[in-house]
Amino acid sequence: MARPFAEITLEQHMAWLEDTKASFIKENRRLQSGTDHHRKAADYLTKENTRLRAERKEHQSKTLALTAETGDLRDKNKKLDAQIKHLTEQLKRQDRENAALEKEHRRLADSNAAYVDQYRHLMEQHNKNLPAAYGRLVGSPRERERGPRQC
Repeated sequence: MARPFAEITLEQHMAWLEDTKASFIKENRRLQSGTDHHRKAADYLTKENTRLRAERKEHQSKTLALTAETGDLRDKNKKLDAQIKHLTEQLKRQDRENAALEKEHRRLADSNAAYVDQYRHLMEQHNKNLPAAYGRLVGSPRERERGPRQC
């Protein structure tokens, strides 16, 4: 049980005050060091927050640049797709033209072969008829002996 206040001497009360004062000083130092620790932590967090904000701004700038570049690349891709489509159509048209030209070439080659065959046949006939025709022009050996014809 607690002793009544009247039984405490002045020395005891002073000792108690000194002990309490020492406890308060000790607690104050502990709280002060905690406050210093929290202040240091707050300073660190403020610096870290500032660094992260700057980093975020940098990332936002990069993101905007990449977004713009992506848009440019999309535009280029669309242009290239249009060029590919145009060139594909052009190739298809050229393939059709080439097929028509090849068909015409085959027709002309066949026609040419027929003309060559006809020419050979005519040359063979000509070569067969040449001696007889030459003979008619020059005359037969008897006619040559008789001399020129008289009218």
